[in-house]
Amino acid sequence: MSNVIPISEAEALREEVEQLRVQLAGCLTAAEGWGQKCYAGDYGWSPAYQAVIELRKLYEKSAQQNMHWTAGIVRRFKQFPVVKFILSLWYSLASRQ
Repeated sequence: MSNVIPISEAEALREEVEQLRVQLAGCLTAAEGWGQKCYAGDYGWSPAYQAVIELRKLYEKSAQQNMHWTAGIVRRFKQFPVVKFILSLWYSLASRQ
């Protein structure tokens, strides 16, 4: 028995590996929130890619809601001198980074 893979099968495996690499790169760019969107049937689309897109949408929605909630809290408590002092310290430390 020979362990040699026929050329046509080896080429098919190389093409499949390349497509899997593209799909994995698509998952990464989708998770980071950038890149070109692809759709079912596209070369770079996979079920994992779609799951990452859905998770990214949930993350962005949650981050937006958290930002509005935090801004509301800051507006309500900004009038107190202690809070003003703490916020000024936080802003100055944040601007140094």
